[in-house]
Amino acid sequence: MATGKTIALTRQTFVGKVIPLLLNMLSRLQTMSRQSHRKQAPDFHDKYGKAVLANGATFCVARWAYQFITPKEWRNQ
Repeated sequence: MATGKTIALTRQTFVGKVIPLLLNMLSRLQTMSRQSHRKQAPDFHDKYGKAVLANGATFCVARWAYQFITPKEWRNQ
């Protein structure tokens, strides 16, 4: 039976107490799912991913540097 006290679930209580618990549970589920999918051997991205990314970034920077440094008269010929 009721003891005379009522617990009201206000917005402040919900945001302050319930949401952090839900986010913590979601984080734990994501961690468990990531840990259960272990790779046996490194793949292409593990071996060459950073090198490919660095080469792509270098190419883009060089291309835009050429675009901005080259005089307009030379580009229009």
